[in-house]
Amino acid sequence: MTQEIKNLIRVADTDIIGQKSILHGLTKIKGVGLSFSNAICETLNINKTDKIGAIDEKTKESIEGKIKNLEGWGKLSVTNLKFSI
Repeated sequence: MTQEIKNLIRVADTDIIGQKSILHGLTKIKGVGLSFSNAICETLNINKTDKIGAIDEKTKESIEGKIKNLEGWGKLSVTNLKFSI
């Protein structure tokens, strides 16, 4: 069975085209840049290359929670993140 990819998905009050990768799709949300999107994917152990239209409701709620509740990000250090250069 193949996973359904929605054409349009609403995350944090923003409509995002479902064919975009999660990493780049999250940048369409106001206040979320590429670095913050990468940090969200890394902390939630989400595959950044998956299509954002294929995420399930639980993952969507986790992403929205990280964006809306920035408390706890102060404990996040650069050494905890994986950057590819």
